[in-house]
Parts: sequence; C-alpha cells; structure tokens
Amino acid sequence: MPLVKTVLFILICILNAGIFRVATSYMQVDGDEAFLMDRKVLLTNPLFQPSLVLHGISSSISLLIVSLLVLYRLEKYLMHRTLGKIALFLILFFTVPSGLFLSFYAEGGSPGKFLFVILSFYTAWVVGQGYQAIRQKRIHEHRLWMIELLILLCSSITLRLYIVFFVMVFEWYGNTMYFTATLLSWIPGIVLFKFIIWKKRKSPNNL
Repeated sequence: MPLVKTVLFILICILNAGIFRVATSYMQVDGDEAFLMDRKVLLTNPLFQPSLVLHGISSSISLLIVSLLVLYRLEKYLMHRTLGKIALFLILFFTVPSGLFLSFYAEGGSPGKFLFVILSFYTAWVVGQGYQAIRQKRIHEHRLWMIELLILLCSSITLRLYIVFFVMVFEWYGNTMYFTATLLSWIPGIVLFKFIIWKKRKSPNNL
C-alpha cells in the first residue's frame, strides 16, 4: 500500500506540474492560444486573465498539499496543521472565487457552466465541512472530507485527460464533448466515494 500511495503521489505531482506550468504561461496571453480560439473577446475583461493565473496556480499548490496530507497522513507533525491551513486559505480565497468567476466563461454551453458553478460551491462546502470536523476533533470524519476534497481538486487533471482522450481517440470536439468531460472529471468519483463510505457504514462490522 505505501508503494501504491507513493506512485499515486508521484503521478499527481507530474500531471499537476504540467497544469502549474500552463497556469504560469497565462501571465503572457496574446490571444493566439487554442483555448481562446473564437473567444479573444474574453481578454477585454480585465479580470479574466488574472483569474486564469490565480486559479491555475492556487489549485495546483492546493492539490499538491492536499494529496501530500491525505496520502501520507502527517497528523502527528505540526506541518500537517500548517499545510492544511495554507491549503484552506488558498482554496477559499483564490481557487474557489476565481473558479466561480471563470465558470461563466467556460466551454460546454450552459450545462458546462452550471457544472463548474456547482463544482466551485461544492468545493467550498467540502472544505468548510472538513474544517468544522477537525475543530470538533472528529478526525475520521475530517479525513473523509479531505479525501473528497482531493477528488475534487484532481478534477483539474482528469478533465484534461478526458479532453485529450475524446479528441485523440474519437476526434470529438465542441460543447457536448467539453460538458461530458467536465461531468466525468469529478461527479462519478464523488458518487463512487460516497457509495463506498455508505456501504462501509452499513457493514455489520461497523455496527
């Protein structure tokens, strides 16, 4: 199991580094980028580019911290609390607000925008639940919320993987593809995780 966690952490770090690099590249946007094709008018909004940068960088750093804390369980060390507070601050004050703003400019049509809005609010809610749980010393419940947060943060990776898969394998483009990739990037993972937790609580061993 430790080996599996290490491999998973390394994989997350590698893919997350790519997202971080892309986010920093948004500091110099000239309008010729593929994601701005036919949407250069977005650059006329003074908040759009800063939101891209803030969202990409803050979500990447948060993903790195949360994956480290969840996979390696550093509860015994002071750094766990410090890193947790840093991640909480970044998510609530940078990742969620910038993500919510960018939701209204997302591809995928109205359904795609709606999914990103829900993702932003749900992420903030999960962080709040996890924070309340640890303040009340409900450590196991806190850990479950943080695993759920990790799934949500990993959607930045899985979304791009689905898009690449759909484009390269099926040559599928457009709003429907982007909406489908957005939906698959986090909802199935959350539903599966909730189902697993529900099954465990229903197990006779937990009675």
